[in-house]
Amino acid sequence: MAHYRFSVTITITDESTCNIKHGSLKAKLLIQSSLIIWDETPMLNKMCFEALDRTLRDLMPVTDQHKTHKPFVGKVVVLGGDFRQILPVIPKGSRHDILSSAINSFHLWSFCKVPKLHTNMRLLMSSSDQDEGEMKRFANWILDIGNGNIGSVVGDESEVEIPDDLLITTTDDPLSHLVDFAYPNLLQNMSDYRYF
Repeated sequence: MAHYRFSVTITITDESTCNIKHGSLKAKLLIQSSLIIWDETPMLNKMCFEALDRTLRDLMPVTDQHKTHKPFVGKVVVLGGDFRQILPVIPKGSRHDILSSAINSFHLWSFCKVPKLHTNMRLLMSSSDQDEGEMKRFANWILDIGNGNIGSVVGDESEVEIPDDLLITTTDDPLSHLVDFAYPNLLQNMSDYRYF
């Protein structure tokens, strides 16, 4: 979505800017925005955020010199995501390449405040005590994996045993079964989706 909304180029360098022209509708929207919410940020290369920062500095009229030294020209930017999910993908990149492209290597990271969520909202939406118990157990299992409390390290890789009740063993086509379970009525929903 960021590549569409902010016109961030797919091939990005440490000198890239967003492909937003002065006077365009996107430029006017960014100038008028006081809040930018950007989700799933840990999987993006830090150069995407640097490109947006450079673009905002270029687009914003210099009315307040104090703001020109602030990240994103003083606009409030909420960067959401979970660092336990996935880091940026760097083709043929070493561990160092991947970590140095992560958002917390972003030169403006020291200006960021990092709040942590403590309530799993999915648990509050369960329909029964049994569902709540299963969801809580699964949520804790995922957190334990993310925190490194489960699994064993073999060389550069970690191995985690998946409990039998999470495995799909009752079908000849587990991938289709998983898609149907995760996205019920997917084909119906896709035909109802309107592009804008």
